[in-house]
Amino acid sequence: MKITIENCNNIDSGTIEIEPNKLNIKYANNGTGKSSIANSIKAFATNDQEKKNMLIPYKYMGKATKPDSNVTGIDDIHTVEIFDDKYVNQFLFQKDKASKEEVLINDSFSIFIKTPEYDENMKKIKDQLQSITQTIQEHEKLNNIIDLFNNFIKKCGTGKGIAKNSDIIRADLSTGNKLVNIAPQYEKYTPFLQDRENFNNANWLAWVNNGINYMKDRKICPFCLSPVKEENIDSAKALVKEFDEKKIAKLTDVLDVFKKIRVYLNNDSQEFLERIENEGVGLDDEKNKKLTEIKSAINEGLESLQKLKRLTPYSLNDIDDLIKNIEEKTLDFTKIGNGILDSQQMNEIADIMNNMLKEVSDKAKDIKNSLDEQKSIIQNTIETNKTNINAFLKSAGYNYEVDINQKDDTANIYLKPIGVNRVVDNAKEHLSYGERNAFAMVLFMYSAISKNPDLIILDDPISSFDGNKKFALLNMMFLLSQSNDPGAGVQNEKAMLQGKTVLLLTHDFSTVLDIVHTLHRCFPDAQAHFLKNIGGTLGEQRIKNDDFKSVLNITDTMIKIANDNLIKAVHLRRFLELRGEKEDAYNMLSSLLHKRLKPTNRQGLEMDSDGYTRATEHIRKYIEEFDYETEVGRVRNDDILREIYRNATDYEKILVFRIFMGDDRETTNNVLQKYINELFHVENDSIYQLVPTTFSNIPQYIIDECDNIMGC
Repeated sequence: MKITIENCNNIDSGTIEIEPNKLNIKYANNGTGKSSIANSIKAFATNDQEKKNMLIPYKYMGKATKPDSNVTGIDDIHTVEIFDDKYVNQFLFQKDKASKEEVLINDSFSIFIKTPEYDENMKKIKDQLQSITQTIQEHEKLNNIIDLFNNFIKKCGTGKGIAKNSDIIRADLSTGNKLVNIAPQYEKYTPFLQDRENFNNANWLAWVNNGINYMKDRKICPFCLSPVKEENIDSAKALVKEFDEKKIAKLTDVLDVFKKIRVYLNNDSQEFLERIENEGVGLDDEKNKKLTEIKSAINEGLESLQKLKRLTPYSLNDIDDLIKNIEEKTLDFTKIGNGILDSQQMNEIADIMNNMLKEVSDKAKDIKNSLDEQKSIIQNTIETNKTNINAFLKSAGYNYEVDINQKDDTANIYLKPIGVNRVVDNAKEHLSYGERNAFAMVLFMYSAISKNPDLIILDDPISSFDGNKKFALLNMMFLLSQSNDPGAGVQNEKAMLQGKTVLLLTHDFSTVLDIVHTLHRCFPDAQAHFLKNIGGTLGEQRIKNDDFKSVLNITDTMIKIANDNLIKAVHLRRFLELRGEKEDAYNMLSSLLHKRLKPTNRQGLEMDSDGYTRATEHIRKYIEEFDYETEVGRVRNDDILREIYRNATDYEKILVFRIFMGDDRETTNNVLQKYINELFHVENDSIYQLVPTTFSNIPQYIIDECDNIMGC
């Protein structure tokens, strides 16, 4: 994907390329805009307006008109994780709230344990738990019986017996069922009074009562408009007085409950409730006693049924208790209340519920097995992660190890010195910068894997490490573990970031050299680019394996392709030094570059004629028309040096500038002086380099300062 960045910090415009599912390296000097690339991609990928606002170039601050920052080409990037100094400071070496000990990173559970396998198993377990809940809570027949039994007990009132303020008493059942033996003067109303369905009788009485009030003055029927006789009105008034609508409604309700609950009682209790319903005899002490016995039996049966409901596990921690208690909940209604609940219906319910209990028990045991399996997976995950991290620490030469403690859905990772059974406290004070960075990088990798972002950005992640530690990190991030390596830890199918879309931003040349050249067979899919920012315009240049050359090879090539003899002389002097040939030719070239009118030997004495001849002949093997007097005249002429400087590449400009400054000119810019000297002298060069005329690695501010001093 090609990503275009506009008006983001020090980048006015630029395009970079990122290959999905590969390691993408961007090599550049500090100040080029590497962090600007990282921050701008994340701000726009995640649509973080606050971070977008922070990208406006500083040169526009305070101005009324500002260009809009923008990043395009990131349609497939929605989540980004960045490793940089802010990550180290924000997420690492925090105090655990519970233990008060210092942990290496927050949210260790999500990072080290909550793997896709973990999530899949937990979903399976929770589905099983939900199945148990549905089996018990959503059992329609069980719920209907519980509701009916509750309703019956409510009609009987509180306490052991039949309460004086209960619905049974308020319905006048104590004096008998008024709807059974209806007085002769009200017999004509019998069909209406005995219609208990949906409280039709009570509703009808309310209608009659309303009609009486309506006809008080009119004396006409509100339906047919016929005159109504006075005696009929009097009869209706007597009816509603005798059959109070509220009491009839309560009586109807009680009788309806009695009728529904009869089928769950034994024959004797069924007949008893049927007599109460169909006879007009009131409740004497004997009937109250029998009704109390029925209430007690139903109350005991209700408690047995409600215990089933309470078996529902609300969390995974309840599973063991559920399995333990199920056997105690087997239903047997034949033993309740002297057999009052010993009916066909209740025994069928008992069989259904007991079968359900067995089903619940089997499901609970399945969950327990799944939980045991999950615990084993968690433990294996912890051990694998711990072993791999500690293997890295050992291979990188760090005298520490980590320990991961997990309980339920929390986990903490601690750092301990090897051989010391205590947690490192105040790690920011005790650990070096490099050690903190190493731990941070490893933990970031685990965090990134757990979050699985679309893009992982590593902003100068390993530039602070020496060679061994650097390779240990590269190995853990991108290389397959070697099965014959006893220090490699648990063998993984892939390195942690292998196959991920990774953007590695670095100013460390050795990292690029290792990945693209020295270990290129280990990184077949990695691609690298050299970044250059000139006046806010960011460009990139592909770096390939064959772009790296030995310093000797580069120097030899530069001698051949340089357009001016003075530049050739600089490269030849370096070439001879690299080959250890610090003899006459080397001394003559050194004298030339130091602008000496006569060449000198190693002792600083003027070179004799034989030495002069040998030096000239040796130099002419590389620079055919070399003549010391001619070149020393040119090197002492500032105008000629300025002309050579103008036509030189950036790398060659630094060489010419160094000659121009010589030994007698000084600059107050110590940083510039140090940079020039390090570039000029061979002892500071790497064994391999990028060809400097192809990859201009000279910071723009250095070129600008040299231009200013040279007057070009």
